[in-house]
Amino acid sequence: MRHFIPLLLLLAATPPAPADDVKASTPGGKSPAAALVDQLGDPDFRTREAAGKKLLDLGGSAVVALEAGLDSPVPEIASRCEGLLAAVKRKIDADVILTPSMVEMLEGEQTVQAVFDSLFKQSGYQLRVTGDQAVLTNKVKLPAGKVPFWEAVQALCVAAKLEVMSVDATPTPAQRDRPAGIGTVQLTAASGAKRVCVHKAVLVQVSAPTKDELAAYPTSQCPLLVRAFPEPRLRWHRLIEAEVAKAADSKGSALGPALPEPPRLDLLREEMLLSSRPISRDTRTDGNTRGVLKLAVPPDGPIDVTSFTGTLRFTAWKEPAELAVVRLKDGEAEGTADGPHGTRLSVKVVGPISNESGSTILKVVHRWNPERVRVEQGGAAGDAVWFENVNGRVVPVKPTAALHGGAKPNSSGTVVTNAAGEPLALKAGNTRFEAVTDRGVVYSSMIVEYVARRGTLTDGKPAAVTLHASRAVEVVMPLSVKDLPLTAGTRVGGNFPIYDR
Repeated sequence: MRHFIPLLLLLAATPPAPADDVKASTPGGKSPAAALVDQLGDPDFRTREAAGKKLLDLGGSAVVALEAGLDSPVPEIASRCEGLLAAVKRKIDADVILTPSMVEMLEGEQTVQAVFDSLFKQSGYQLRVTGDQAVLTNKVKLPAGKVPFWEAVQALCVAAKLEVMSVDATPTPAQRDRPAGIGTVQLTAASGAKRVCVHKAVLVQVSAPTKDELAAYPTSQCPLLVRAFPEPRLRWHRLIEAEVAKAADSKGSALGPALPEPPRLDLLREEMLLSSRPISRDTRTDGNTRGVLKLAVPPDGPIDVTSFTGTLRFTAWKEPAELAVVRLKDGEAEGTADGPHGTRLSVKVVGPISNESGSTILKVVHRWNPERVRVEQGGAAGDAVWFENVNGRVVPVKPTAALHGGAKPNSSGTVVTNAAGEPLALKAGNTRFEAVTDRGVVYSSMIVEYVARRGTLTDGKPAAVTLHASRAVEVVMPLSVKDLPLTAGTRVGGNFPIYDR
């Protein structure tokens, strides 16, 4: 926050104004976003709140106005612009991550295998069935048209009586030994005990746990298994929490979240969500995709969940990008730059700068939070091919060399360039890793001594050192299911409920 003055002083200095709605006037020919930024300093709280909501809804088109508002002499405007700008940028990132792959569904009756082949050709995703392979020869008729990938898969599952069982993680560009695709979707025979919610690039299953799993829960709780299936290209990180907005049973009784308590059972050996909060760590590389959301059961007996709405929060890795850059101006031998999530890049010239020999020794220290930042190679070598979402369609592309005049980050995400932005050749030595604790957060730190060579370049003097890495972006998506086949019945031994599935 750049400015802080008690709001009372602002209210005393500004005459009151009505707040029926956000004022639509644009005095002085200002853009609508700029006019809304002015209203962030209105003496009426409702006007300020409404203006902030509309700026958030504007998304990317409000960025310029919000950035200008950071320097406003009105403390309330500057403060609100700072918070709104961060929220708008998070929303932009989330919208990009949730962009679905679009596929064309063909008209007429066709076999399940033919649908698999068509979806693979368009998306790069392999679809497979576990168990009886005879289902592949069954004929289905699906609604024609261009739809998101998961909507097409769900339509196929309904027609062929299948359900999604697992999604293979996206291979990185460097994994050239993987098949010519960007992931696998495994299907199995439908159990009839799940409900599905599709939102853009994510499919979510909500289902009842088994009777054995329920033995850990008191009769006052209704646990729901929540599992997210991201598109294979979506670089999944971790499921954070599920929140209940509204839930009801067949009697019309509202079902709220149960109060959190220590876990009694590690369901499916995954991270569990208890009343909207995660309580155990997941050790898998790609992060957890499953959780347990508990609803409070009314004291008057059995329930069935007829409707449930809420939100699902998760994080996903954004594509590698420049997170920090240290610029070494004339005469400077060291520098430090900070990036998001506590990322820090420190550079020190420890050897002679010589254009005759064309080499410079640099000590580079990378520090990052491994929970939120992943340092990785930003490009692939040779003829490697991977896939990108281009105009709503996933297409194969070859790696480009557009960063810093053709430089690709090395395996530690580092690029060193001269004053002209030309990349210097790097050779690493004396590399070591260590853990660093700062204000209770444990960071990974990598210390590398690089020899930077000019190669065929005229200038071999390092002018900038850049760290490229992926950062975890938080995404919030709506969650909605109806008529979940879950009914609480009689008790076992007077202690636990039986759920019919």
